[in-house]
Amino acid sequence: MGYCQAIRTHGRGIPLPWRRTLAALTLAASAARAAPLPPGDHAFSFGVGGTRRYYQVHVPPGVDSPLPVVLVFHGAGSRGSAMKRYARLDALADSEGFVTVYPDGSGQLERLILTWNAGFCCGYARRIDADDVGFVAALLDRLEDTLPVDRDRVYATGFSNGAMLVHRLALELSDRLAAVAPVAGALLPPAGAEPERRVPLLQVQSVDDPRAPYQGGLGPPSPVTEVRTPHPAIAEALARWARIEGCDPEPQLVESRRQSDGHRAERWVWTDCSDGTALEHWKLFRPGHVWPGAAPFSPNVYGEATDVIDVNREIWDFFRFSSTPSSLPGRRVRRSPPTSPPETTQLAAREALRSLLKVPCSISMETRCDPRSPSISTSMPAM
Repeated sequence: MGYCQAIRTHGRGIPLPWRRTLAALTLAASAARAAPLPPGDHAFSFGVGGTRRYYQVHVPPGVDSPLPVVLVFHGAGSRGSAMKRYARLDALADSEGFVTVYPDGSGQLERLILTWNAGFCCGYARRIDADDVGFVAALLDRLEDTLPVDRDRVYATGFSNGAMLVHRLALELSDRLAAVAPVAGALLPPAGAEPERRVPLLQVQSVDDPRAPYQGGLGPPSPVTEVRTPHPAIAEALARWARIEGCDPEPQLVESRRQSDGHRAERWVWTDCSDGTALEHWKLFRPGHVWPGAAPFSPNVYGEATDVIDVNREIWDFFRFSSTPSSLPGRRVRRSPPTSPPETTQLAAREALRSLLKVPCSISMETRCDPRSPSISTSMPAM
């Protein structure tokens, strides 16, 4: 005798008409969950930890297979929709086929002057001890209900206070993230920190950032709250990440770029990292507290904008080599290309390749030779 027949025979439990209604609703809910979001922009909210949280999703067109996801966290005082406009990452998402997600932080005015709880910073989110790590975990669960998410390729990037949160996520939510790329903000991992697994990390920071000092210390008063935020020294933070990642302690300079306006960029790479993970740093000179490649914004407060690198492209190039093998559930490793040689060797290699392939690849970086790609790219960088 079946389970439903037993209930009906004994006259106990949920009445049959109600059971049929409940079954119909369950099927409808399952169908809705299985139907993926169409391409374009979508806004959502849900309750978690007794509060309502908000986020936006951009779905690329023409992709049916499981999709990579890039979480993008705004800076203090901002919100997800503003970060979406500022970073302009969606165009790359459409061409490369990944989903972008722009969550909102917490604010006393609900959706204004929002911040993230990075532990030591910032604002309202820190004061109420907002569980932003729990929020991100719940958000990832919801994404899997509405999209064909490639769980092996979930990434996180963020700006300023959002970058600080990304550092925290790499420590406390390492089982859900394939790689991270914080921009213009950092966190000093606790001494002896041992995340569940090693997460590849790319740090983008300017030595001339007026808001988040590269050498560490108190930043200037916030233009909104007048609060001064302590910042770790980038070199010390990355030294601790090198220990966490199991890398050689001394990084190698593998790429340099220079523009006529004096803006410079150096890419430093730590080698021999454990478990195939990675640690890299784009070190910028002259730009301010900015998202490289974005339009200028209040230069008197935040410093000079720059396009010495297109940070969206650099982040995605870093992310796309990082994933979790499906044969190792819960474990992610970075499938790295061959480590680039030191700069002097790299320049000689570029010259040899240019001669061999007759590619007009300028060492001045007017065109780009990407040492991480198996082919030579001659696309012009943003200028």
